[in-house]
Amino acid sequence: MSEQGVARIVVATELQGTIVEVLVTGGERVRAGTVVALIESMKMHHEVVASVDGTVGAILAPVGTTLAPNDPVIELGPT
Repeated sequence: MSEQGVARIVVATELQGTIVEVLVTGGERVRAGTVVALIESMKMHHEVVASVDGTVGAILAPVGTTLAPNDPVIELGPT
């Protein structure tokens, strides 16, 4: 839970790689299945997908960020 007592969901990457594009902005509403970012891993682009409906609260990994598996990419709050 956040400081205000509202549940937050973190969308994480499953792969090691580098963020090449963030497809959402803060405050944007997304639905489960929405591609929120692209990560380059092993010279291929892979989608990072929201697992639940929500509102983008924060971009935790901007373009150029190198991530390990399970590192957070964005934070979602309630819709």
